[in-house]
Amino acid sequence: MEKTGETYRVVWVVGGTRYIGTGIGDKNFIAVSYKSGSDTGLALYGADGGNWTGVWTYAGGRSIGAEVWRRE
Repeated sequence: MEKTGETYRVVWVVGGTRYIGTGIGDKNFIAVSYKSGSDTGLALYGADGGNWTGVWTYAGGRSIGAEVWRRE
């Protein structure tokens, strides 16, 4: 995740799939719209100590997933 003006550029790889997103937020939360191939989605993360805990879904989804981003 890197600050790009008033937004953030977010790139992450899960199981060999690369996701690229644009986020908005502050030190407490970040909302990210992302794309991978033809899939798009939305994620929301909250600050949790030095990590970020969040939920996500694909566009048109009816369920959500959860994950934690840990600093490396």
